[in-house]
Amino acid sequence: ACFALCQECAAYIFDALEQEWLLSADDLGYFASAFPAGCVVGSLASAALLDRFGRRPALVAGTAAAAFCGALAAASPRFEALLLLRGAQAAAWAYAQAAATAWYAEFLPTAGRGPLIAAVSIGWPVGRGVAISLAAALSWRALL
Repeated sequence: ACFALCQECAAYIFDALEQEWLLSADDLGYFASAFPAGCVVGSLASAALLDRFGRRPALVAGTAAAAFCGALAAASPRFEALLLLRGAQAAAWAYAQAAATAWYAEFLPTAGRGPLIAAVSIGWPVGRGVAISLAAALSWRALL
């Protein structure tokens, strides 16, 4: 749910970003692209690093790095810094998510593993619902 909230908040903060920094449509497109681009980087890194360092350390490090980058992104004094930190936050989230999925799957019995892994995906609509619910009440900095 946290990963979804982080991803899904982007569309709900465009107006505030545009007003605060007088952004163009292209700039908003760059912002919208920063998170998915970071996810690609984090997913590729997870393929190389998860077996080397282990699932638990990756989950802890990825989650901590995502929270840290998110806090820094929320405090960004410039749009360019926001883009870089948003991408770094996404890379860290993707790394943590890959670790969590692999670690979770390792503890499940082989029979029924697929449905149990699929059940975890319920977090995405929950996170999206939270993003939609909070968007009107919070500033863009609080949502990040």
